[in-house]
Amino acid sequence: MDPVGLILLQIFGAAFIIGGILFWLLRSLLCQAQHEVGSKVVLVTGCDTGIGHELAKHLDILGFQVFAGCLDTASEGAQRLRVEASNRLKLVNMDVRRDDHVDAAVHFIQENLVSEEEGLYAIVNNAGVCVCGEFDWQTWPQIYSQIEVNLVGTMRVIKKCLPLLKNAKGRIINVSSVAGLHGYPGLSVYCATKHALEGLSQVLRMELNKFGVNVVTVQPGDFSKATHLLNSHHRNMNEMWGEMSEQSREEYKQFFIAYHDGISR
Repeated sequence: MDPVGLILLQIFGAAFIIGGILFWLLRSLLCQAQHEVGSKVVLVTGCDTGIGHELAKHLDILGFQVFAGCLDTASEGAQRLRVEASNRLKLVNMDVRRDDHVDAAVHFIQENLVSEEEGLYAIVNNAGVCVCGEFDWQTWPQIYSQIEVNLVGTMRVIKKCLPLLKNAKGRIINVSSVAGLHGYPGLSVYCATKHALEGLSQVLRMELNKFGVNVVTVQPGDFSKATHLLNSHHRNMNEMWGEMSEQSREEYKQFFIAYHDGISR
């Protein structure tokens, strides 16, 4: 190869390498810009296990200041968050059924906001309870528990966080379910709470628009095995059977056993 050709080849090679480096740097900057969250603050409920647990970790990785609401901050899932997440993530002891817990959580968030933030970028209402079993089988405590957590608990968190959401023109993200769009046998009360959550979200979307607060619903499919939503299924079914009259046991025995075994698989 003549000297001129060799020089051109070297120049081309150098340009190719430099171009590759510049492309990589530009791509990195663009990706970083997409995930640039600054000091935005997010509250997630139900972070002991499942979707809430994984979401809290993911938001922390993206750079959000995460307040992870846990039913029990001493739980295994809460402790994993404490170890695996950055020091930006704060655990919050938060039973959404209790006014004092939610009040204390909101006060804790206000006290720990980074200085440039004035409110909440988002709340993710994820805490939920699901009891499987026909309506005639379920006990009143099981019915109340689903209503208190899935619906009233969500309302409680929203209502108490509204001042912080308005300050930041944030968003409310309600984790509903496909059961909030369709009815499924054995999930009567759960479906009722999720249908109600869809209705609540539709109205809040209109009411809070004037404050710049957005309302979003998410309808996951069946992730019960992955999220441990049905970990209490055996106990729940035993409670149902224990509360049944002898007549109901005779009427439902065949169906009860088949349903119990079907859900357990």
